[in-house]
Amino acid sequence: MKLYNQILPWLHQRTQITVHRQLLLISGPERWAIEQANTLLAESSLLLWIGNSEGLQNSSNSQQYRQFLGQEYQHLLINCYSGFRANAIIALSGVVRAGGLMVIICPSIEDWPSYQDPEWQNRVSFGYLSSFTTSSFIQILTSKLQADANVAWLTPTAFRGSITQIPSSRQQISFEEDKFDEQSAAISAIIKVATGHRNRPLVLSADRGRGKSSALGIAAAELINTFGKNIIITAPSPATVERVFHHAEINIHNVKVSKNQLESDTGSLTYCAIDDLLQNEHCADILFIDEAAALPTHFLMQVIDRFSRIVFSTTLHGYEGSGRGFELRVKQYLKQHKPQFKTLQLHQPRRWLCGDYLEALWFDVFFMASLPAPELKVCNEKVEYCLISKQQLIGDLVQTQAIFQLLINAHYQTSPDDLVRLFDSPEQHCFVIKQNQHILGVALIIEEGGPVLAEVNQKIATGARRVKGHLLAQNLAFQYAQGAFCELTQWRITRIAIAEELQSQGMGQQLINYIAVSAQSNNISVLSSSFGLNLDLLRFWQKAGFSVVNLSQQSEVSSGEHSAQLIKPLTLPAEEFLLAMQYEFQAELLYQADKSLQRFETHVLGELLLTCPPQIANECTSIEIIEQFYAGTRPLVSCKRLLRSYFIAQLHAASTLTNTQFLLLVAVLLQNVANVEISKKYALKGKKEIEENIRTAIGLLITFNKRSAHASTLEH
Repeated sequence: MKLYNQILPWLHQRTQITVHRQLLLISGPERWAIEQANTLLAESSLLLWIGNSEGLQNSSNSQQYRQFLGQEYQHLLINCYSGFRANAIIALSGVVRAGGLMVIICPSIEDWPSYQDPEWQNRVSFGYLSSFTTSSFIQILTSKLQADANVAWLTPTAFRGSITQIPSSRQQISFEEDKFDEQSAAISAIIKVATGHRNRPLVLSADRGRGKSSALGIAAAELINTFGKNIIITAPSPATVERVFHHAEINIHNVKVSKNQLESDTGSLTYCAIDDLLQNEHCADILFIDEAAALPTHFLMQVIDRFSRIVFSTTLHGYEGSGRGFELRVKQYLKQHKPQFKTLQLHQPRRWLCGDYLEALWFDVFFMASLPAPELKVCNEKVEYCLISKQQLIGDLVQTQAIFQLLINAHYQTSPDDLVRLFDSPEQHCFVIKQNQHILGVALIIEEGGPVLAEVNQKIATGARRVKGHLLAQNLAFQYAQGAFCELTQWRITRIAIAEELQSQGMGQQLINYIAVSAQSNNISVLSSSFGLNLDLLRFWQKAGFSVVNLSQQSEVSSGEHSAQLIKPLTLPAEEFLLAMQYEFQAELLYQADKSLQRFETHVLGELLLTCPPQIANECTSIEIIEQFYAGTRPLVSCKRLLRSYFIAQLHAASTLTNTQFLLLVAVLLQNVANVEISKKYALKGKKEIEENIRTAIGLLITFNKRSAHASTLEH
């Protein structure tokens, strides 16, 4: 009862004055903590409960957190006994409204780092779980929470909590005016997209709580009321746009409300799922895309191509790193295809007050607050390549933050969950490039394969078993039915990043070379990597000595690119595996060229084919037909199969052709691309000109082949 006499007045006082959002930790036995939370928040009408509630509250699990983004709650409760998920923590913190409370249930501070968190098994690979007994990240987290005077604590024996009242000063009034001016500018910019020149999209970006949704809703109402516009809005889910619809509904004249739609006599606002938007015809004067960073980038690129008036609304933090992905990928695509697009960033919070405690806390905990950028340059001073141990990561958090910032800036998928793995995953290691204590580059590697898979390797190879982690070791063992491949000790490079101002100077290659030397000294047989394939990345990894041995048949949802898997053998047994895989990979590549890879980038497919082992030469009986085609007495349609086989056998002679001729043969003979697309891509005037260009290219291969045969005869 004594505890309630302390915490209830604190809770009551928070409702009587203007306060910042805060974090309350209820730390103790789970059942006790749930009972306290249920009692303290019993009167809350806007409560979101994540994790086990012992049936006392309706609850959801942290895997479903995306469906709540864009909504608002007075109280958010997360039960960390059900698992600590960093991505969900920082994203969900944004649903707490001004003056609200985020509540975390957790074990005691002494026990939490060693608590057997259910999420551990999602972060640690098979065979390594027993070596993971204490979470270094949770130790860092609890240390930061204890040091923050704005964090309130409730334990079975004590309560600690302070409240800092926000003064009603002229400064706050000025701040409110700034908020109004900033949002007014955003609303005006949105309206201009719909009423001004075409093909000038707007990218509206901000951290959470800056009023993007309300700006979209108010602008939608103005476009409907004044300009009679029909608006389509898309987002990860209908729940995401609830706030947009709320602000639009209260501002539209004579509004009629139906499921996923607001209508008036002059216009409408309609929600449409992104796949429906792309698969079916939809008429709209302007398209809104809310929480764009949470949608697959290749979908967004298709939308850019299809619609001439678009407003993107995107969150910078909290979407598993994809906010940065939007910056890296979608903005680059806009620069190429809609170069007159505009950007507008909102800085002042609207959902909560400036200087918000809760936002500052989580940005600090997850190293999301930007560091001052050091002036980096390669000079005569020594550049150091080294492995950073877990102890060094923990002991120098400033250095670790610099490492993580570099990963965030370079990789669109880097997320708060990755920070937890950096500290806690025993099979993950971090290599860096340093100069004068500045981090110039970083690479993360994961241990795979080896003795830990010895007992399950045959089951993996037959598809009967799949274990946590060991991504490439398992994929390649199954793809090629080579169980023994699992037993090779492997390092998979999962991330590599070089500071932007130091790129294209060979530092990435040098870092990979250093990792390869370290791997050999640790008796590692294989280096591997996997990424969404494009020509620049392919050439980078090929230069480092890696060979592609597998390619996904479907493009990845997140990137729109096919995922490539590469290996670099470091031992003789690994080289033997590579050679066997390459022959099988080439056969699969050729088989899939006009099937799942028909729309694959032709120049990338061509590059892959050039690195494959040579095929057996054509039989002499086919040469006569090939020469008839070259002479113009035989049409393409009557000998396309033989031309395909001949081209494959002569891939080693590709240097004889121009790049355009080579890619034309790949597209026509291997991918079987339609003439309409060929004409458009290579600026050719229909079937006749396509055939003439193929005939010229085949003639060059025939000439090269005859010269080679003649030279060989002379030598003998």
